[in-house]
Order: sequence, then C-alpha cells, then structure tokens
Amino acid sequence: MGRQTIHEYFEPDSFCRTVRDMFGAELLRQLRLKLGGLDIRFPKPPSVMADDHFLVVALGSESAHKLAQVFSDEPVYIPKLSLEERYLTLVDEGLTTREIAQRLDKSERQVRRYLSGLGIKISPLQRPRKAGRPRASGQFGEAHALIAAE
Repeated sequence: MGRQTIHEYFEPDSFCRTVRDMFGAELLRQLRLKLGGLDIRFPKPPSVMADDHFLVVALGSESAHKLAQVFSDEPVYIPKLSLEERYLTLVDEGLTTREIAQRLDKSERQVRRYLSGLGIKISPLQRPRKAGRPRASGQFGEAHALIAAE
C-alpha cells in the first residue's frame, strides 16, 4: 500500500497569519519569497542556529531566531508567493524588465505584458552615454553642431 503523507503542522494560512501578526507583513513576504514552497522544521533550541543555517542565510540572524523561538520544533509548510506578488516584489526592488525576466525565467516581453496588465510600466533601460564629446543638442544632432562650429 502506498505511503500517505499526513502533514501535522500549522496550516499555511494559520502560519502566515501568525507570522504577519507577530512580526509584520514584510518578514512574511521575505519568508515566502525566499523559502516559499518548502516544508521546514524550525530548530528545537533556536540557539543552535549557526550563521550558515538556511533560515539565517535567507532572513538574517535576528529574524530567524525570532521565528525559531515562536515555532520551535514545529514542522511548517511555507506557501509560495502568488505570481502577482512575485512580480510586485521585484518591481519594488527597483529591477528592470530584463532583470525581472531573468529572475522569473520569462522573456522581457512576457514581463512587460504581465506588468501592463497590472497597470505598471517600467521605463526601458537607458543606454550609458559614451565618454568623449558631449551630445549636440538640436534637430540635426552632431552634423548641426559641426556646421555651427565652423
């Protein structure tokens, strides 16, 4: 007979509500962004978390220890962020469409279309100017500047 997995842990909604109420929405968002989709068990004595513990690496020492004190030895499923929440988080970080596309493994066009559906427009990348002569202003660009200099 096949083995059934019975989860004896906080329901995802209950866990998220508890974290949000006790520690704030930003910590919950970071937790879901970095560890979403994982079943984890918080360490029994939180003091055993070393600097390279996955919770400390993902959330920072202070936040990881606070969570471990509350959820000590509890198995927890951390739900993923919805697609919209992932996009909004990356936009809030100030990333360009190209960077968002790379992070989400999407094309730039897919990112632009999805964001436009949310009513968000990110300005395209600005190309860095070449060092040297300043750009000539005016209708005819550099040709106009050369004629005016003569």
